[in-house]
Amino acid sequence: MSQPVVYKLKHPLELRNGAGEVTETIHELQLHRLKGRDMRAMDGAKGNGSALLAMIAASARIPPSTVDLLDGEDVTDAGVVVGGFLGGSLATGAKS
Repeated sequence: MSQPVVYKLKHPLELRNGAGEVTETIHELQLHRLKGRDMRAMDGAKGNGSALLAMIAASARIPPSTVDLLDGEDVTDAGVVVGGFLGGSLATGAKS
């Protein structure tokens, strides 16, 4: 089994309790290769943005509510890492 890729957040997350107190600060995500069951998590996603967030949540093994708090820059960069786990894309039908 492959080791996870450590993605250091450019904008660390501060998780807060109901009183607004910081209970945990997340500085990095451990991004794991995706399995078929992880890909199924994207089935209910509406649109590319939601699918990307679902892939990151599955790969990082964190709840969607935590992924929702990620800065947009970190979403984009972590998405590139997770997308790299998928290998090549499907052919578009173009011929060279």
